[in-house]
Amino acid sequence: MGTQPKPAPRAIFGPFEFDRSSGELWKHQTKLRLTGQPLQILEVLLDRPEHVVGREELQQLLWSNTTFVDFEHGLNAAINKLRQILGDSADQPRYIETMPGRRGYRFIAPVSQTSPRPALEIMEARPSDPTDESASEEALPPSHWLSGRAWLWRAAAAVGLVLVGAILAVAFWLTQPPPRPATIAQTMRFRIAIPEGMRLSSSQGFSLSPDARTLVYHARAAGGPMLLWAQPLDSLEPRALAAPRNGGDAPAFWSPDSKFVAYSSEEKLMKVDLLGNPTQVIAPVPGILLGGSWNRDGTIIFATETGAIMRVEATGGKPVPVTVRDPARGERVHLFPTFLPDGKHFLYSRQFSVVENTGIFIGSLDVEPKAQSLTRLIATPFSAQFVVSPNGIGAVLFLRETTLWAQDFDASRLQLKGEPRIVAEQVGGFRATGFFSSSSGALVHRNALADAAQLTWFDRRGQRLAALGHSLDLFAASPQISPDGAKVALPRFVGGNVDVWVHDLTRDVFQRITFDPAIERVPIWSPDGKRIVFSSARAGHYDLYQIRANGEGREELLYASNENKFATSWSADGRFLLYTTETGRASRGQSIRVLPLEENAKHVPVALLNSQAEERSAVFSPDSRWIAYVSNESGNDEVYVQPFSFPPATSAGGPKLLLSRRGGTMPHWRADGKEILYHAADGTVMSVAVTTASSLRAGVPQRLFPLAGMPWDATGDGSRFLVGVPIEQGVPPFTVVLNWQTESRK
Repeated sequence: MGTQPKPAPRAIFGPFEFDRSSGELWKHQTKLRLTGQPLQILEVLLDRPEHVVGREELQQLLWSNTTFVDFEHGLNAAINKLRQILGDSADQPRYIETMPGRRGYRFIAPVSQTSPRPALEIMEARPSDPTDESASEEALPPSHWLSGRAWLWRAAAAVGLVLVGAILAVAFWLTQPPPRPATIAQTMRFRIAIPEGMRLSSSQGFSLSPDARTLVYHARAAGGPMLLWAQPLDSLEPRALAAPRNGGDAPAFWSPDSKFVAYSSEEKLMKVDLLGNPTQVIAPVPGILLGGSWNRDGTIIFATETGAIMRVEATGGKPVPVTVRDPARGERVHLFPTFLPDGKHFLYSRQFSVVENTGIFIGSLDVEPKAQSLTRLIATPFSAQFVVSPNGIGAVLFLRETTLWAQDFDASRLQLKGEPRIVAEQVGGFRATGFFSSSSGALVHRNALADAAQLTWFDRRGQRLAALGHSLDLFAASPQISPDGAKVALPRFVGGNVDVWVHDLTRDVFQRITFDPAIERVPIWSPDGKRIVFSSARAGHYDLYQIRANGEGREELLYASNENKFATSWSADGRFLLYTTETGRASRGQSIRVLPLEENAKHVPVALLNSQAEERSAVFSPDSRWIAYVSNESGNDEVYVQPFSFPPATSAGGPKLLLSRRGGTMPHWRADGKEILYHAADGTVMSVAVTTASSLRAGVPQRLFPLAGMPWDATGDGSRFLVGVPIEQGVPPFTVVLNWQTESRK
């Protein structure tokens, strides 16, 4: 019988680092006084983050030779001591959650399990915090800090004078004030590799802090959740900051003082600092975040895929529009705003259905949304960024194809000056995101390719059967197999626009069926396979439309409201449509509703569930008597099943059954109603046998095969799975260029 792999020697969470080899806990550069059973409890919890460790298990491990009374007293005292050291609270836990019913404890903060740092690393040494009462006089753990001239000679002997010179230049540059304009600084380059086994999010975006010290990006380790990572330029390894959920992988952006990072999670704009403090909600975000900027007056502007640039105060509030999309001009979306130095004007991208009209425009907080300038500044389908130049004028960085350009820009007159000059070549981009970011004399870029995927068939054991012959740019949704299994509906990003396409599996032919300049996505088949319901953002939010599956005829608006709506299932008798509504509110941001579709009935939706939890992804059973759905009422996403009735029963639809175990999403009924498939928290496809003859009964969840982070759908008999498999193209590192403007002007 094989042994379990040992945990990585180091675990990093928030501002803390736990070294398993030495049994030491560090906060920043200070070793904390934590020994005995509190330290042992921390190690057990860090070995299994997000999993419940029972009190009985802790007793067997740490208090096996004591009485029950002594164990209870010792465990409570040890947990309290550990929370005190971590600055945690039982009422509002950031790290250790006490499970209801005295079931045990769970470590809830994002944890990065890493190996020891390589010997080659220089980091800035800082004194320990004298106000930290838990800190000892010790500082600078060996795994973090190296000092002395002897180290430099050993490094030089090991890797050569060129690499040592580059590392010394980085350390010197990071600890010095910005050079004076008259100083001619040498351009230096080095690379930061993405850790092995880690994959960037679909957007692949990243952002460099204003002080040019830290890079943030979204990525997931193998089988793990999507996390927001901070990568200091003077370090070889990133640190997890937060765990965004439900599409929160768009490029994050910084506060002007480089202390906070703003990002999207569950249709909310969030912020987190670099010290490991709890995340904070800023405001609701109506849709997927597509870039933002934060000025020194505390105003944030951001964009979403539903259309306009919005503004909100960094302290919170209700976002209001700054720009307005004009569908009559073929405008699809406004995105990736970036403030100019005055904090009032900003650059942003206007995307058109005709790509030749797309470009960078100048907006203003002092101008009404409909009165914003329509004069294009730069023609490019990618985002742009303003940076301060050594000559004090400033420049705009922008990408065309794979070449990164810079052009002087007078921010006081809002005018370009001179001719554009090449900064770097073979720079990547994805959709409207250019893979570059610059601050204070430093530039970071990547030579990356689009995150393409290929539809591939798998069997129930996870064996690859066959791949379809097209490389696809899937957009934020799974492929949807038609009821007869002959076709697949899916959203695709083609020609600068996102539309619904239908793929004929027999003939291997794609047909586009929606043509509006706005984004159309999340297609759902009718029971007879003749119609498709989809969501369109043409009104500034996602409304429900339907169209014939062969593309003939005009689209029909099913239901419109101010909330985003995404269909999830159509009843077998064609009478009802289930959909998820997303409000972006701080609490219960998602709920399940049912829309009657009978010809003589009014298309007025009704809330299906009445709990205070977030619910989504409801799907009908083949006989339409039951629904499976996802709810976070337990604190985690789990799959539940309950009876369906219309109008809904007053008791939240009747008795419900918890189907999944330790997390689950994406429920899927087999066509005979005898099995439910779902996606486990670790990315594994799970199978549960069910019977619904008289009452609902469910078996024990069984593991099928891993599909972490990949969109999928299953055939009606559950024998084959159609998966959007990423096309592996390597993981290019980040290229960092110091004093890049000196070289670009030569």
